[in-house]
Amino acid sequence: MSSYPAAIDLERVRRLTEANEQAAAEARARMYGETDTDTIAAGTATVSIDAGDLLAMELPPLRMVVPGLLPEGTSILAAHPKTGKSCLVYQIAAEVSLGGELFGARVESGSALYLALEDGMRRGRDRLMAALNGRTMPHGRLEVRWSAPRIGEGLEGLISDWLDEHPDAVLVAIDTLGRVKPKAGNKANAYDTDVEYIGALQSLFRDRHVALVLVHHLNKGRGDDFVEQVSGTYGISGSVDTIVHVARKRNEQFGTISV
Repeated sequence: MSSYPAAIDLERVRRLTEANEQAAAEARARMYGETDTDTIAAGTATVSIDAGDLLAMELPPLRMVVPGLLPEGTSILAAHPKTGKSCLVYQIAAEVSLGGELFGARVESGSALYLALEDGMRRGRDRLMAALNGRTMPHGRLEVRWSAPRIGEGLEGLISDWLDEHPDAVLVAIDTLGRVKPKAGNKANAYDTDVEYIGALQSLFRDRHVALVLVHHLNKGRGDDFVEQVSGTYGISGSVDTIVHVARKRNEQFGTISV
């Protein structure tokens, strides 16, 4: 019978963590042209771990923010326009903030940040009241913003500061991804661009058991596979951890959610 190491080499784990942070810094440098030598060390970081050490590590279980629907990590919530995806996000944010239930299951309770970038104050209030359905919202649990800078222009700092200020954070939602993605540049490869800016967001949540929800649109005429229907290149759908697909016909009360 095979046996695994009884203890983890903590010094090796420390070196691997530093190397992983270095790799993230180099990815940001490639994307934004950073040249700060205090942030980016010379050379190329190599991230590796001995398989025995990996098997011996005690990793925490995946945190399910909404059981059966939304785990920690980065998720795309995609649907066609005007099918209720923003209302669903308000509902998720409200239940998280209150420690309520959604689809018959108790959700993870904690603080939430919702960047509702396609809403205004009036519509946002109406949608939040509908989600609460007569309940009250305590102060300090859910922050809603109707404007935010783009990726590479201050968004990362905004989210990072909020996460630092809310150690009980459970959810960050950006509605929509198109409102914060970098403006089109000179890069010819759209796939690489998508991978880089999604990676820039994901790096903010490393070692944080928080769900990042990116609300996005679907393309027409891409067959029945909902992964292929996600707008943009496979650099978006392939980089995230989870895809939540919402389908509902016009003027119909009920729809379907696929994960």
